[in-house]
Amino acid sequence: MYYVLKNVDLQEEKMLIQKIKNQPQNFAVVYDQHFNRIFAYVIKRTLDYQIAKDISSEVFLKAFLSLQKFKWDGKPLIVWLYAIAQNEIRLFFRKKSYSPEYLTEHAAAWSGASIPSAEEERIQIENNLIKSEKIKSIVAALNQLNEIQRECVALHYLENFTHKEIAEILSLKVGTVKSHIHRGIKNLKIILQSKNNFNG
Repeated sequence: MYYVLKNVDLQEEKMLIQKIKNQPQNFAVVYDQHFNRIFAYVIKRTLDYQIAKDISSEVFLKAFLSLQKFKWDGKPLIVWLYAIAQNEIRLFFRKKSYSPEYLTEHAAAWSGASIPSAEEERIQIENNLIKSEKIKSIVAALNQLNEIQRECVALHYLENFTHKEIAEILSLKVGTVKSHIHRGIKNLKIILQSKNNFNG
């Protein structure tokens, strides 16, 4: 049973996927339901509004373009979207100069996709988040962890996913996720303590 995702109606999502395959315009339902959540997660990971906007748009464009080949496996759609988001975030941290491949290629067709106008309040909140020195410090420390520890810790503590949910998103064993979180938190404490000692 999913904890964060326990209210997801899997049968309803299965039918939605079939509707999208028959009529692609129905993908707007997926976008409206999940964009805000993915965007909020990405901006917490990157602390960069424009990068978060580009990554989030790329996530949904890649999902849209690959849905015809999508095979239902009984997992919530948001798990799949987070998996795509993780891959894009990895590219960002590896390259340090993110360029959304699909978004650039399909810019004209995707030009109508943007953060909903109702997001103005959220954008203000996220901007305040970026300005928070405490958040900046924690994210900076988080980014010093190795890639897999960083992802496991972020999904668990920023998004409140269970170990099982993280295992589904990252295609890992539950025991492996637990181990990475334990080591990640231990290393995070060392990094933050070292920073505090240096500043003190």
